[in-house]
Amino acid sequence: MTVDDYINQQPADLQRILRWLRKIIVSSDPSIREKIAWQIPVFTFRQVNVMYLNVVRGRRGLPPDVIIELAFMAGHHLPDELGMLMSAGRKQVRSLPIRGVDDPEADIVRTYIQEALLLIENRHGE
Repeated sequence: MTVDDYINQQPADLQRILRWLRKIIVSSDPSIREKIAWQIPVFTFRQVNVMYLNVVRGRRGLPPDVIIELAFMAGHHLPDELGMLMSAGRKQVRSLPIRGVDDPEADIVRTYIQEALLLIENRHGE
């Protein structure tokens, strides 16, 4: 299965959001790669799993209206000055709830992605 296959299997309203998020993610850095792992789209940077997209409904710890989460593998290390990241009971992963295109705004999504990539950059620079 490819990321395109995953997106195409979702309802039309979710496809639009997933394509929007995917475009933001892959345009954040030319080194970002995508794959399917754990049956969901996962995005890597410098061969490290950094983030994934997950369609969720009614998951414990997330608001009931959350449709998609942009989850960061090392999210517990990310700065969260806007207070938008959710743990949903997870120790390391933090996710940004996505309810629609431009919610949150693309610039906010990009900021969290850049912070996640910076964590990897800093690890590789040590």
